[in-house]
Amino acid sequence: MKKNQIKVERIQTGTKTFFTIKNGMVYDAFGKNPVYCSCTGNTVETATPMQFANGEVFCPNCHEKKVEVIQTYEQWKTEKDEKERKMNEEKLQNLHIVEVGSDWECGLKYYGLSAQIDYDDWLKVKEHFRYYRRGWSRGQELEWNYGEPTGWLTRNPEAVEEILVGAGLIKPENTMDAISERKELEKQKKEEELKLRVAKRNELKEKMNLIEEEINKSFDASEKRELSDAETNENYFNPTFGKCTVLTYTITDTEIIKCRNMGDFKYGVSIPYSEDIENLIKEYYALNEELLNY
Repeated sequence: MKKNQIKVERIQTGTKTFFTIKNGMVYDAFGKNPVYCSCTGNTVETATPMQFANGEVFCPNCHEKKVEVIQTYEQWKTEKDEKERKMNEEKLQNLHIVEVGSDWECGLKYYGLSAQIDYDDWLKVKEHFRYYRRGWSRGQELEWNYGEPTGWLTRNPEAVEEILVGAGLIKPENTMDAISERKELEKQKKEEELKLRVAKRNELKEKMNLIEEEINKSFDASEKRELSDAETNENYFNPTFGKCTVLTYTITDTEIIKCRNMGDFKYGVSIPYSEDIENLIKEYYALNEELLNY
């Protein structure tokens, strides 16, 4: 919201918008066109310009209230400042040094603070900071900063941290060494979790391979034959990604069919129904579903 704006709600339609106030007169959000009341006419020449006074938008002719002022700039600014103050107070509880970038030429790192500190505390560490900006240097506090982070930054974070720890602003658990140690522990934890996941996946794949071998042995002596649609549309489905064929098992009361679907052509082999083979197929697909979770 700009300094001379107010936020309003139209009473008739309930729509919300912004008006710009200039010398007590009401304009649109861009401050170009006046806002009129149609009580005296519907043209620019005959309509009455709306006015703003005492926090209200009104027509000086009919005094009818057509918009409700929701928020003035002063109210918005107060709420904004209070919100920022509370957010900064929360950040101050966890104040620490943060790395914000590095020099693209020599690799020197830039550091800043995670929250804004009081001016008296700022004076204690200001000598270690320099204001970096994009552009040629102007004075001792400015330096050429070719596309790097801008603002008050330091290249001596250890000295800044020592001062702020001594002042009680940075807690021991929020020092750079403590944070680095936590990150290293988290990294090690993730690596261990990844190793466990890989080991579990390999274990599941090994079980699936053994079960698949047992299933294939049962079909080795069977002859291939072309299958009808009815024989390939039941029960179990196993897509083999990266290949042009799809492997399926169809189980009926009298036989178990292992088939491959190659577009419109389906062929496969069948064996007499066996409860043991059906259980192996079910176990195979159960392991496959479990594998998808790792």
